[in-house]
Amino acid sequence: MGGRDSPSIRRSDSGSPGIANRLLSVGLRLGIVLLLTGSALSCTQQSGPDDRSCARAVNKSMYAVRSLLNGPSSAIVSVLGDSTGNSPREWPALWAQTIANSRRVDMHLWDRGLERYGSFVYRYGRRGPSLTIWNGSIPGASSQVIEERLSELMPVRPSFVVVSVGHDENTWDRGEGFRRLVESVLARLGSSVPVVALLQNAALEPAAARSKSNIANVKVQANAMCLPVVDVFTGFEQSDLASLITDDGDGVHPNDAGSRLWADIFASVMKGESRGPS
Repeated sequence: MGGRDSPSIRRSDSGSPGIANRLLSVGLRLGIVLLLTGSALSCTQQSGPDDRSCARAVNKSMYAVRSLLNGPSSAIVSVLGDSTGNSPREWPALWAQTIANSRRVDMHLWDRGLERYGSFVYRYGRRGPSLTIWNGSIPGASSQVIEERLSELMPVRPSFVVVSVGHDENTWDRGEGFRRLVESVLARLGSSVPVVALLQNAALEPAAARSKSNIANVKVQANAMCLPVVDVFTGFEQSDLASLITDDGDGVHPNDAGSRLWADIFASVMKGESRGPS
């Protein structure tokens, strides 16, 4: 796969995978809480902006993101994350499939073996403006690892960035790694490029307490930086969690149903269907 000079294309003409219809109704019955929490929490830094200016910043960023996704022009999305998104069966690819009826979506996927983006390009849909996803999700990567590899993970300038970290963070760091990563992204791209923070899924034992603490720290830091926050964690926590996590002993990785729930929550926020900033 890595020896080819030009990318190959894998097409998917369906708007969602075969399990989508079955799982969507399950997700609704689970009482998913879809929150865009950036405006709901106060900005905690004493020298930072007040609640109203923070809410305006969140609104501005989400308006820009939704305009990019719903507009007539092409767009580029950079996903910075870990193993919860590093597969064509996980949330970035499933989200891509949900918008394939109105856009042609190409996804470049980080190859953990080659330590670079793979030669295959996953294509969803054939019509509409192009959306290119550079899915730089590195299995096992903390914010520090991602920060060190930004030039590789963002080979082109994105229209907006999604940061999905938490499970692999150092608990003692208290979210500082996430903050430094976002600061590096903004230093590289400028403040005009929106950055969206994603609160990852709730986990089972043995990772439950560690992941919950790390994700809470990410939430605090994201809110202090006035970033839009997509709260996937609450959707999992208020669901039948055991039915959404792979039985691999780690307690972290969503199974097919969990990945579909994650993608549905993210898609709903991107469309503006969930409760957004007041």
